Amino acid sequence: MQIVNRLTAAGHQVVTVKAGGAFQQVDSTNFILKPGESHHYELLTAELQANNWIPDHVIHAWSLTGTNSNPLQNGSFEHVQDLGFYSLLFFVRALAKQNFGKDLKLFTLSDHIQEVHGNETLIPKKSTLLGPCMVIPQEYPNIRIKSIDLEVPSCGKADDLGIDEIVGEFFSADSELFVAYRNNQVKAGIGRPYTVAEERTVGHLDYESQSG
Repeated sequence: MQIVNRLTAAGHQVVTVKAGGAFQQVDSTNFILKPGESHHYELLTAELQANNWIPDHVIHAWSLTGTNSNPLQNGSFEHVQDLGFYSLLFFVRALAKQNFGKDLKLFTLSDHIQEVHGNETLIPKKSTLLGPCMVIPQEYPNIRIKSIDLEVPSCGKADDLGIDEIVGEFFSADSELFVAYRNNQVKAGIGRPYTVAEERTVGHLDYESQSG
């Protein structure tokens, strides 16, 4: 993923976690876990703690699915929730079990959630991701969250300017909870998500944990 490469090139230590069917530690900085299995997040955070890899920034990108697949066929409701709502919730709860108390900046990257210019194809079942974004900082004051909704170009890749702006968000001091990028321009303070009344990174998308 371009963001991983950009952070690594800038000298940051990066741990990546990919979605798969079972828990696996590929090497010291690469993991695979099953998104809907809460125990896998406990295994992950315990391993990070044991190796002193507990991060100060986390980038959750499993809800960034791009334009390569039909957005209306982006998996079952349960699958979308496992990648979004539940993965975020399970990760934070696993951190709490490790008595994690240091300040943490947690960023969720998504697409097809926020309406800005009116031409987006929205996927309502993805919008549940925004619930934990509002609740987690209230329950865990040491965790600051920012939701970043993107519009991935038809080619499936953001340009260098777009990547620079997104990476810049990870080190920004602003306190906006929701922002959206459209055509390399950011709109901050967008409204709260609408209610979903339907039905509970995947491929190469990464859940990036960055420290340093």
